[in-house]
Amino acid sequence: MRSKLAHRIFITLGLICIAFAGFMPLGYSIIYPEKSNDFKDYILKPAFGITHSVYYLNFILLTIPLICGYHGRRDIARVFVILFGILAIIATFAGCSFIGFNWGGPIQGNTGLGMSSMIAGDVFLIAGCLIQISRNRQIAEEAKSETEIEA
Repeated sequence: MRSKLAHRIFITLGLICIAFAGFMPLGYSIIYPEKSNDFKDYILKPAFGITHSVYYLNFILLTIPLICGYHGRRDIARVFVILFGILAIIATFAGCSFIGFNWGGPIQGNTGLGMSSMIAGDVFLIAGCLIQISRNRQIAEEAKSETEIEA
């Protein structure tokens, strides 16, 4: 019963963190005014998660861990969850670095809150999927032992 509750808590926290990251800046875009040749006239515009491809790439890479988490029972499912989870974290970190991620957080215009929230969501989802895989294995072993006792 505890693993079922832990799985739901981790998956829910992960989805909340990723949804929160969609409305937070992942970095910033530099816009140069057309008529000005002065370097000081550039404008920094925040790149929000919901409008950027890094956010959607993270979702795509997390579909495999979610599918393996709900349907997998063996070690190969764990390997896929860990592999694609780490790949999602690396892709998020690299993509946000390319678009001007800044570790400053709220002090420097909160250009880093979106990526931090998205990586926290990835970690929560990976933990929830790994808990679900161990629970699936337990349920399968219990069902197998019950059929052996009946036979």
